[in-house]
Amino acid sequence: MNNNKISRRDFIKTTTIGTVGIVSAGGLLSSIGCGKEDLSFAIPMSVMIPLGTTSYNETTSDYKISQHKEYRSWVENSGKRLRTATIDHEGNSKVDKFAWSFELFEDNTINAWCMPGARIAFYEGIMPLCKSETGVGIVMGHEIAHAVSNHSGKRMAQQLAVQLGITTLSVATERLLNPDPVIMNIAASVFGVGGTLGILAYSRKHEYEADKMGLIYAARAGYDPREAPLFWNRMSALGSSGPEFLSTHPSNENRIKELEAAIPEAMTYYNQYNNNQ
Repeated sequence: MNNNKISRRDFIKTTTIGTVGIVSAGGLLSSIGCGKEDLSFAIPMSVMIPLGTTSYNETTSDYKISQHKEYRSWVENSGKRLRTATIDHEGNSKVDKFAWSFELFEDNTINAWCMPGARIAFYEGIMPLCKSETGVGIVMGHEIAHAVSNHSGKRMAQQLAVQLGITTLSVATERLLNPDPVIMNIAASVFGVGGTLGILAYSRKHEYEADKMGLIYAARAGYDPREAPLFWNRMSALGSSGPEFLSTHPSNENRIKELEAAIPEAMTYYNQYNNNQ
């Protein structure tokens, strides 16, 4: 046995720490909503989806698929329902080419994330906080909303500018179509799989957008949107030490207030779903 062997998921976390050391000031400044979260362009979905697939395969290669039957049913059922609800709600070709996958991994980390193209991963560690399929549906809707809005494409454009000085779409596209280890490390931070590193995967603006959109998707899929503030209250109760999920998904009183304000609109979709059953 080689005691010096490092798993790929640990390699991603370790190497991304080096990236943080290079760009911590600029990266964090733009992450916390100082008016610099968007450039004049975003990396298009046609480029981000293949990159997301590569990053997904790299990230999950060392994880074991969970065999927890109840948790797996929550993820699989909510995934199917959210996919249908999202496609119906968008009503256009925006999500036609998504890769759509939903997986639960055997890991105690409290985290869930979504690669471009709606490749979504949950870890067993977050499931007790979800408490039910409805809780999973709330989280799933939020993650799908990031994919639909191409928040990762906007965040990737920003990080390429901050870390590599790339500020034109043509150059950015060329680098991303032939990703090297540097690009894959940036992708890991953008996609939120290195949550302990202190980089926010998305700006607060993007998080609030995903909260509201995700709430509507979840409601259209038949999940009670009133569960959302309860879920985030449970996450907040974990305290400042926090799980990985909190480092990429800031949870605070303002966020919960925003969710509560969005519930009446989401309830109209939830009631429509129930009336049609």
